[in-house]
Amino acid sequence: MVYKGIIPVEPCSHLNTSSPTPATRARQNRARLAAVALVTAVLLAGHNLAAAQDADETMPDGAWGGFAAAQVYAQRTLYGAMQSAAAWLKDYCQQHGRCPESSDDIASIESDLQQLMPVNPYFPSSGAKTPIRVQFDETLSDLSLSHYRQRPPDSWSAPAGTITVVVSNTHDLFVIWGAGMDKRPVRHELSHKVLLVVRHCGKPS
Repeated sequence: MVYKGIIPVEPCSHLNTSSPTPATRARQNRARLAAVALVTAVLLAGHNLAAAQDADETMPDGAWGGFAAAQVYAQRTLYGAMQSAAAWLKDYCQQHGRCPESSDDIASIESDLQQLMPVNPYFPSSGAKTPIRVQFDETLSDLSLSHYRQRPPDSWSAPAGTITVVVSNTHDLFVIWGAGMDKRPVRHELSHKVLLVVRHCGKPS
């Protein structure tokens, strides 16, 4: 028999063409999620954030393999948002010749910073952005920060994913920290130091 351009195909009786059951679909979805989590963990573990701009800054580099992929992602996303806030505030300092002061329109500053924030990485399903706030501390100094990296003040507590900017009352220094799931400042996995972004501002003329 001659077939012009068509090759007959016998039906494959051994193939199951029926739709998968709900239980099968659930197992397949769990397998896909596990594969995505594994790939994400590997990629994030090998990816370093941009180099610190200040020598006294604590960077979250190193091996993150002991963390769950979601925890790694949340912590790195939060730290990236802290860096973005620091860059904006550094520009503010250069324009004004000083750090923000309590007499400034703090609500406006917080609103501008909020526009830079990603979705809160600890509660991504909510769709809400990472909260950010500005506070002032008359005791903040380079010396106190060296202690805060080990033992932050008890007052440094906030809902998970919140970023806090703490400005020195001398108006020449600010530090940014982010709250983890325990509502306390997030720490480096290996050194256990608090992850801080520190910037110095020009003093008022």
